[in-house]
Amino acid sequence: MREPLERTWQELRNLPLDQFKAYVLYARAASGEDLIALLLAASITTEAELALLLDMTLVQFRDLWQRLPLDNESLSKELGVTVERIYKLRFRAGNA
Repeated sequence: MREPLERTWQELRNLPLDQFKAYVLYARAASGEDLIALLLAASITTEAELALLLDMTLVQFRDLWQRLPLDNESLSKELGVTVERIYKLRFRAGNA
């Protein structure tokens, strides 16, 4: 499972910030576990790197991580955009 996660992470890191946030804060495994937890458990990234890429402090990231994965409404509030915009951002991220 590590190799697919590594490839996914490399691709996600290249996304524009808004698409990156919309994707990683929503994404979850079939088990329901959030993508960030999987990436951290596999030692593919660190909390510090994620906080940096999400443009937040480590404290802000840790607070947010406790609420992941976010549903569409929560994500739209977190990013300050409409739910429709969230769908578009994730669609673009998935097609990048």
